[in-house]
Amino acid sequence: MKPFFRIGIVGVGTIILSIILMFIFPTEVNDLPAGFHTPILAFEFAESPADVDLIFGSKHSPLYDHIEKAMRYGNYIDFVYLIAYSMFLFLFSLKARQLNYSKFFWIPAALAIIALVSDALENVTLLFIINQLESGSYLQELWYLQIFTWIKWLSIPLVFWFLFAHFINGS
Repeated sequence: MKPFFRIGIVGVGTIILSIILMFIFPTEVNDLPAGFHTPILAFEFAESPADVDLIFGSKHSPLYDHIEKAMRYGNYIDFVYLIAYSMFLFLFSLKARQLNYSKFFWIPAALAIIALVSDALENVTLLFIINQLESGSYLQELWYLQIFTWIKWLSIPLVFWFLFAHFINGS
């Protein structure tokens, strides 16, 4: 059997969840902060209540309820997704370690776990912000959100960078 076959099944499941999430997270919002084209990414990288207000709009906006429900539901499903993609990256790293007999591949495995934890904390923070939309009392959470989001989005490409070494060796 091919060494990455079972891990590939986890990868296919991750791709399927990615496609599902594309249909769950809102695509139409009131407005987006400059430089963003995807509402969920704009929400993850929100730096101020003004950024959040651009995405969700006012409570009286016709899209408000749809955006709020789609973001909430999408974040719940994202808990499954973050387990899938981090498990794929973790297992792939362990298999590369096994095939290359190198402790080097413990690094991307650890980064996959860091991505999992930071993404879970990001989701909890996003859900807290959604729950506090009306009161607007989530300024501290926006600060946490930036930390968790940046750790996640730095960890994931670093995993691929470290795993690139497996492919350079001709494996």
